[in-house]
Amino acid sequence: MHFKKTITYSTVAVMVLLGCATENKYKAQECPECIIPVDNPGNGGGNDDNQTIIATIDYVDSGSIISWSKQHADEQSQGLAFSSNTIAAYTKWDNRLILIDPSTNSINSEKVFLDVTGGRYSSGEIPVVDSVSGASEQILTKVLLNSSATEVFSMIKKFDDNSRDVGIGIYRDSIANGVPDVRFARRATTDDSYYHYPKVTDIALSHDNTKLVTCGYDRKIAIFDPSSLNTPEVIDTGKKMRSVDFSANSDYIFAGSGGLSSLIRIYNTASKSMIAEIATAQTTREVKEIPEGNKMIAIFDPKNGVGGDILRVYDISDIGSPTQEKILIVNGNAKSIAISPDKKTFAIVATGNQVNLFAIDGGDNPVVINLGEPVSDAVFISETKLAVLLGTKIKIFDITVTR
Repeated sequence: MHFKKTITYSTVAVMVLLGCATENKYKAQECPECIIPVDNPGNGGGNDDNQTIIATIDYVDSGSIISWSKQHADEQSQGLAFSSNTIAAYTKWDNRLILIDPSTNSINSEKVFLDVTGGRYSSGEIPVVDSVSGASEQILTKVLLNSSATEVFSMIKKFDDNSRDVGIGIYRDSIANGVPDVRFARRATTDDSYYHYPKVTDIALSHDNTKLVTCGYDRKIAIFDPSSLNTPEVIDTGKKMRSVDFSANSDYIFAGSGGLSSLIRIYNTASKSMIAEIATAQTTREVKEIPEGNKMIAIFDPKNGVGGDILRVYDISDIGSPTQEKILIVNGNAKSIAISPDKKTFAIVATGNQVNLFAIDGGDNPVVINLGEPVSDAVFISETKLAVLLGTKIKIFDITVTR
């Protein structure tokens, strides 16, 4: 199937999305071929001559599907990572990692992290980690690949019997020859491939693979040497941080907090000092820099009267004084952000079985891919290809942006 939408805007228009007025100021008009924001009524409006085409986004279902079978009924897809022609799909409850070659649509290797004997959990594995953080169920939460796809970093969340979050195990292992037989949960607590970090909420790997950063509800940011997870450097933020990411050159750390006094902060990685702070008044769900660009994207909980999550784009050309460029509205509640390698497009996985596509320097309305089933995650595997995780399969879409 082939879909095309032309995004337009006026020099005096403010974005609106799928009939939801941004801050209730303007209203949208929608036709089958395009969504056109209406001019500010106070400035006359209705002058089609000053509307300029910004971007045309095409997406095509390539027909490529990579699928696998559940190991039991409770297994759920969790997310995707990509590096060096390798897709890592990971699931929770069985905590399974599946390595995929998208050039051949084939599964290279897959194993269950927390299971040696074939049951859901092995009695020999859990006590090692439980000795640190207490007895609990363990859920694979997030996976990162290094740039050569030879090492994997994973977060495995632990819950006690009352489903309270009691901590995270951060694990590193080689996948140069496929998923290793040694499961991450078997790592001894003295092993430098394992680190226990209570209340961690996010993890990111620097673009040059020299640093690993985590943030958490302990109000701290921890900076690790990825080759050894022992004794991280720590930034005491005083805030419960929800999301963290590195700048493209690893010189800066971006972190977003939640709560009533929510904010985004930028820290100098070397000095660990804060160099900028943005008060947001909304819980920051995720913050990402556009690699090698001068922009930062952040997703926030929705405002009253707005139909989806808020997405703000900031200009960080002056890293010490970020300025907001635009406000976008996600069609639904956002789950994750994927940014294309050429920085032209970002994809937001949202509730309602959909992916929102935005042109980074283009118009304000998304092109929406409706999948008809729950979407767990998405990742760009090239400048023009987007992999979308749906249950126990991945669909590949061809994406193009022209101006």
